[in-house]
Amino acid sequence: MESLVINEPWAQGLNGYIVKIFLEGEQRQMAESITAGSFYSIRKLRLSNSTVEACVCGHLGGGERLIAKANPNKTDNEHLNGLLRQVSYILSHGLNF
Repeated sequence: MESLVINEPWAQGLNGYIVKIFLEGEQRQMAESITAGSFYSIRKLRLSNSTVEACVCGHLGGGERLIAKANPNKTDNEHLNGLLRQVSYILSHGLNF
């Protein structure tokens, strides 16, 4: 399965790391408040191979709040802290994602 290719400046160097997420129901309303460049926690994301999109896609639906903005200044979020350390290392060493 090929990876999703997006021709946007923010996506440069991220081929193979981007997942297209299809939102259903109340999750669509949450997407309106998402800010580019921010970090989000996404729960209960279902991944599947899409023959239509020719890549791995995510599906998120239901009435629960499944998308939450993560605060990069909050030090007790170890998952986000780990991600930020990895991004910082990659950028400081001139590596590609």
